[in-house]
Amino acid sequence: IFLIMILDLGFSNYVDNTSYGPGTAANDFAPGGTEDWFKLSDGKSRSVNIWFFMQRLNMIKHVVNLKYGLGLELNNYHFEDKRIKFNENPTSIDQTYSGLSKNKLAADYLTVPMMINFNFTPTKRSNFGISAGISAGYLYSARQKIKVDGDVDKTKGDFNLREWKLSYIGEIALGPIKLYGSYAFKSMFEKGLDLTPYNVGFRFSNW
Repeated sequence: IFLIMILDLGFSNYVDNTSYGPGTAANDFAPGGTEDWFKLSDGKSRSVNIWFFMQRLNMIKHVVNLKYGLGLELNNYHFEDKRIKFNENPTSIDQTYSGLSKNKLAADYLTVPMMINFNFTPTKRSNFGISAGISAGYLYSARQKIKVDGDVDKTKGDFNLREWKLSYIGEIALGPIKLYGSYAFKSMFEKGLDLTPYNVGFRFSNW
């Protein structure tokens, strides 16, 4: 089975395992930084995935299948502390902004997912099943977007984000309702911060 265009809508977040304080890598990257600096506005931090294609290859009686595809993962991380500023050359983080109404970090990946799919109702169009596997995503764009006094400013850079994101991924199909989730192998940052990203949400697909 071959399908073009699947859309995911959900939420982005991360688990913060960073060691803060003097003498730490985090302090070198974000001087004076604390866990509160990087708390997210959960309702605003969103995940949008656009899958250009998804293919399901029969392995055992259409019950066990190999499922893979190609698409874009678009992650927006909205900070509760809107003073956070990412600087480039060298990359660092400080709290120099004030009076902002919007402050987010966007990280976008070109991603290949690969899963083992178990379809418990192979003869029905609206199936019940589960899928689990891994994905590999290449960071093709990262930027910080802020809004102050109605003006929008974007700063592009890699901000020490890892070039590659490897994640555990899963999917649950409950007839017309489909859920997805992902959890990265390691921190989204190469150094300084230990923030392991995860996404959860709804998948809009007819199989």
